[in-house]
Amino acid sequence: RDVDTDDHTDAICRAAWDISETLMVKLIVSSTYSGHTAINVSGFRPRSIILAVTPNNRTYYRLSLVWGVLPLYQEIGTSIDEMVETAGKKAREMELIKEGDHFIITAGVPLGVAHSTNMLKLEKA
Repeated sequence: RDVDTDDHTDAICRAAWDISETLMVKLIVSSTYSGHTAINVSGFRPRSIILAVTPNNRTYYRLSLVWGVLPLYQEIGTSIDEMVETAGKKAREMELIKEGDHFIITAGVPLGVAHSTNMLKLEKA
């Protein structure tokens, strides 16, 4: 799929897909308010599960209809470190990853602001 060169969210989603395929990562966590980032990642059809963490009830239900996306209704947190730790813990509890597995996180900083995706992080559970 082509990437919109004027859209940094599109570039980050493409990079998440590329890293997940290259490293055979099992999980991409998308911290999202509107759902846009999770939907965008889904468009690349990764083999990884996309765990879309959202504090927005409407977005949660909408994402349940998107290919490859597993929505999780949860407050995002106040810091990147808190969000990463919470996402990793929740993913392990859901048995999506196990200790030592790598996973990818996409988010917008500042957290909780719609259409602000500007971060990609490779993390180890």
